[in-house]
Amino acid sequence: MRVYRADGTGECQDETFTKILTEKGKRNNRTLALSFMLPYSKEEIVSVEILKPDGKAIPVDVTANSKESIDDSQMQMNIYDPDSRILQMNIPKIEIGDVVHAITRQTILRPYIPGEYAEENVFEADGYIRHISYEVHAPVDRPLKKIA
Repeated sequence: MRVYRADGTGECQDETFTKILTEKGKRNNRTLALSFMLPYSKEEIVSVEILKPDGKAIPVDVTANSKESIDDSQMQMNIYDPDSRILQMNIPKIEIGDVVHAITRQTILRPYIPGEYAEENVFEADGYIRHISYEVHAPVDRPLKKIA
């Protein structure tokens, strides 16, 4: 869900359910990583829980398992920008058959272009997407425009 204001700031909240089917899936989903650029936006992990096959929900302590740091992947391109940040969270004790339920939020603190809302979302992923919905709540005086 996306909510934006006329000045170009806003909030974006995502909720995902990831089913762990294989050992490779278990390895690939041990860490949740969210990239962002200061001073334009900020990321937050609202909640993470592991849903067991028997229906039990085990909450994961977000504060104890997450850290924010400089995104070191930029070093491969010989670039260093301390404002390019990454928020990473380790998800302990996931097993094959579990579902990882995560709610994340991005706050747009300052638009790239003053007075304009800009956000990009690609409806693709490495894995299977069974269902996706995308809601945008816009101010009446600043409706979205289709650009093709």
